[in-house]
Amino acid sequence: MSNHGNKQRALSIYEKQQLLKYGLSEAEFLKMGEMPVEYFTGRVDFAGLTLEVNQDVLIPRIESEELVDQALDFAKSCPKQQLRILEIATGSGAIALALINKIQQLNYLTKSWEFVLTEISAPALAVAKKNYQHLLAKDINQDKIKVKFILSNLLDEIKPPPPFDLVLANLPYIPHSAIKSLGASVKEFEPPMALDGGETGFSLIASALEQLLEKQLLADEATVILETYHLHDQRFIRRNFSFLFTQFEIQFIKDQFNRQRFLHLKKISG
Repeated sequence: MSNHGNKQRALSIYEKQQLLKYGLSEAEFLKMGEMPVEYFTGRVDFAGLTLEVNQDVLIPRIESEELVDQALDFAKSCPKQQLRILEIATGSGAIALALINKIQQLNYLTKSWEFVLTEISAPALAVAKKNYQHLLAKDINQDKIKVKFILSNLLDEIKPPPPFDLVLANLPYIPHSAIKSLGASVKEFEPPMALDGGETGFSLIASALEQLLEKQLLADEATVILETYHLHDQRFIRRNFSFLFTQFEIQFIKDQFNRQRFLHLKKISG
């Protein structure tokens, strides 16, 4: 892919650092136009891991590291000794694998952990599996931490029991009409199916939540932690998806940049 026009863009300090780190040519990178440097190097640093990425998967952002920390806080405080954790639409595996890595590093192994990672895209799931094999499989305590990968459209291939204690997801949440306003590095290179959340941006999120409830996949007082669009506030959900307030205690959390990003839903018992 050629650079747009004849004007050569200036590289950021981060881009220069990444190219130097992997011994790659600045000139060759510039020929790729607006390609994110992570796709050019095939690597991204995320929450203490260096993950492999390609254009089959979304590049994990720094804000998603906060989701990992929120999940870890839940895991630490949960009194259960056996926890089942589901990640929907795992992509590169970044969120779940970073959480597993932290659990192992912090030696939270008095508990047993079962992770199930789903993904609709076979090429993306292959990336997640490869990251797991290269980064974690040899080192984790596999008696205490079990990891399973499932090719599935949302939760179609997930069957109870037992239910899950924690569900994580960074599903596509950008409204279709907003896709065209994204930067070229995003809309021209990252997989559209990982970005487009339908008319309101909440379509896939709502479908996943409906499946969790209909298939009885949530344990009593289970928690669901999602990344969402900044306009998916309490008024939006009450107006469009009021059923969620009858099923969950709902909390909205801002990210480190003071932008509303995370949605916590705790299942109401009974």
